[in-house]
Amino acid sequence: MEQEEKKELIGVEDAERAVERFILGRHADAKVNFDRAVLKALGAEPVYEVEGHFATKGRFLSTGRKKLFKIQVHAYSAKIVSYEM
Repeated sequence: MEQEEKKELIGVEDAERAVERFILGRHADAKVNFDRAVLKALGAEPVYEVEGHFATKGRFLSTGRKKLFKIQVHAYSAKIVSYEM
């Protein structure tokens, strides 16, 4: 009989680190702040839904921009499943 592989959920901190890497990959100068992270089911798969905002530096004399995000991270693999920014 084949033994089933046990999967372990990543922690909230791991999900937030994945989100931060994702955002910094697109906006290298961003300062990321997290507002909440919730474990949810996306169909049969568990995902962390991480929400927050990030600020980027402005050009010349203008002020930086603040953008909201909602990013879903797979709770086993720490891969980005979907995002809104």
